[in-house]
Amino acid sequence: MPNDVRKIQNNISDHSEVADAIVRRTMADREAEYAADVRNLLDAALRVIRRFGTSGSPRVVDIITEAGVSTDVFYRHFRGKDELVTALLEEGTARMHDHLVRQMATASDPADRVRRWVTGVLTPATAPETAAEIRAVLWNGARVSDDTRRRVAAREILAEPLLEPLMALGSTDPRRDALVISHATLGRHEEFLWRRRQPTPEDIEHLVDFCLRAVNAGTDQHPKGLR
Repeated sequence: MPNDVRKIQNNISDHSEVADAIVRRTMADREAEYAADVRNLLDAALRVIRRFGTSGSPRVVDIITEAGVSTDVFYRHFRGKDELVTALLEEGTARMHDHLVRQMATASDPADRVRRWVTGVLTPATAPETAAEIRAVLWNGARVSDDTRRRVAAREILAEPLLEPLMALGSTDPRRDALVISHATLGRHEEFLWRRRQPTPEDIEHLVDFCLRAVNAGTDQHPKGLR
């Protein structure tokens, strides 16, 4: 191959690499900008929802005003308020999942891990400010068109950490057992929230006892897990 042709090909290759690097840098900058926009909108929506509480639902204009962005920025990332509220709910589910996993990781006994899961779900209802925020988000979430589907998906996600301890406790169908426990516990959680009542240690222990007995782990087999 003649040297001049080789030089031309090398130059083309060098130029392509430079162009690719510029594209990657531009996309990375844009991705960081978009991520910051989304975080800003989610945080702003949560602040506005917290202020409105359960007496009214904020509008898109309320959220973009709080965030200090344009309407174009909002609709670049969300098709509407329902999608933004759904994102808040999904983020809350992910945070709760991580919280439960951390709580359970501090125990080795499977019955105690179930207890920590139940306690971890119910505990947020004991903090008045946190409970008020959760109520406001759930109140808005109930107005989202696909809320039922999302709630089922959330309970499936939160049930996942229960699979291993339930298998260790002798469950013959840990996935279904985990889902039943998840639905029962989250149902009680919402009941405490809407009644504005804090669960007592007896409330929590009763639910733990019920869940363990439901998977054939009675008090004689796991006294430490039940008392």
